Amino acid sequence: MLHAVKGRRRRPQKLYDEKTNQVKHVDKRRLVCALFLTGVGAVASRSAGDEGKAPGKTDPSEPEVLVYAASSGAFGSSPDSQSVAWIKTEADLTKDDIDFRKNVYVDKDGHRLPYRLFVPLGYDANRKYPLLLWLHGGKARGSDNVRQLTNESQLGTHYWISSEVQREFPVFVMAPQCPSDEVWAEPELNQPGPALKLAMEALAKVQKEFSIDPDRIYVAGQSMGAMGAWSVLQAYPGKWAAAMIMAAYDNFTDVGAIAQVPLWVFQGDADEAVPVSMVRDMMQQLKKAHANLRYTEYHKVDHQVWNKAFAEPGLLPWISSQKRGATSEGQVGTSGKPPVP
Repeated sequence: MLHAVKGRRRRPQKLYDEKTNQVKHVDKRRLVCALFLTGVGAVASRSAGDEGKAPGKTDPSEPEVLVYAASSGAFGSSPDSQSVAWIKTEADLTKDDIDFRKNVYVDKDGHRLPYRLFVPLGYDANRKYPLLLWLHGGKARGSDNVRQLTNESQLGTHYWISSEVQREFPVFVMAPQCPSDEVWAEPELNQPGPALKLAMEALAKVQKEFSIDPDRIYVAGQSMGAMGAWSVLQAYPGKWAAAMIMAAYDNFTDVGAIAQVPLWVFQGDADEAVPVSMVRDMMQQLKKAHANLRYTEYHKVDHQVWNKAFAEPGLLPWISSQKRGATSEGQVGTSGKPPVP
């Protein structure tokens, strides 16, 4: 059970609802939600000047909240997770901070990669959950661990966490952020860049911490992120249940690996960044390899094809029905001009 005390004199309030397995909002005047990590029996207080300080070393003069976690396993488990997570006030907490947990993956050499993780409400470690890896486009690069959820990446991350989608498809969403001076992958070399390799390591860590179904791991990306998606399909074959590709090209080096994964590719025929003729040639290669393919081409649509793709009524039933290694027929389709004669 998770308790919070606002200030020093307030009685403990239950933040964790045992019946629904969810964290509840408390004290709406200042306290919006607990940003939690797994732990048992951890108690700490925090004041406004304690940003970045370790538990037990905070200034108790103006404590905002006490956090006590007496239930492990409710939010995933990890031996290296800190047991205390600070409570943010309304002034500095966004809705994305509530929906997407902030994390930074650090490899053995000290390389860091920020990422966000959405955990389905009512998470139950006794169930197996699907997970979608979202790779953002070039404008979301940075180190703030925010841009990959907003602006052009808003649809790519938030589509999956809506209540309508989660009722049908309670999927984890992992959204790493590529540094400003890197790209996920170079399509000419067709190799994952350093950040994408770190993202795959972080994904492996999430798979250990949570009950993730290894047969239902998906990758989706737009623009630069879709180039990364093409790359991981070839560099990490046999891992993916399906892939959603929007507005990207690739110099295929392992068509056979791609052909094993159910694909839905979206392209605008007015895209000046990614010539539609190039994408049509790619679809021909995949068709010859008997790929499990859907291709949707929008007439008079430019590079931002994701605005159309996430409005496709068949997207959710398609992706939620895919499993790694399952036999199903591909479909080359279009919402506009046919991609091939």
